[in-house]
Amino acid sequence: MKPRNPLSAIGTLGIVLAIVIAGGCGDGHPKRVRVAGTLTIDGKPLPDAELRLIPSQGRPALATTDSSGGFKLWTFKPGDGAVPGSYTVTVVAYERKNGAIRWLVPKKYERAKTSGQTVTIDKPTEELKIDLAWHGETAEYDHPVPQ
Repeated sequence: MKPRNPLSAIGTLGIVLAIVIAGGCGDGHPKRVRVAGTLTIDGKPLPDAELRLIPSQGRPALATTDSSGGFKLWTFKPGDGAVPGSYTVTVVAYERKNGAIRWLVPKKYERAKTSGQTVTIDKPTEELKIDLAWHGETAEYDHPVPQ
């Protein structure tokens, strides 16, 4: 019987580890791709909006827009991106003024059933553009909020 070379066992272990790391099974979650972009309404940046991309199944991808409407999606932890697939876009954006809430986007965008906006994510991107529209509607005010 030929003696074993201890270096070959170490080499084999190294190859196995490299395959596991390259396979991306480190966190136990589905594969995600980094996605960033801008959210606008009628072509103007929409700051401080809550953006949700709702898949047909699985976890949504989330983001809050910055002052220029920019966002970075996350699914399990900030900045980790989105699982490739098709999504329905929902957006909540409002401001409080004199005890009332003023909606900065039509309320239809708040729900997946009425949003009408969809996106497909199939690769990493820094340029996802989501543009909403008022379609002639104007900002709505809700009743005053108790203080």
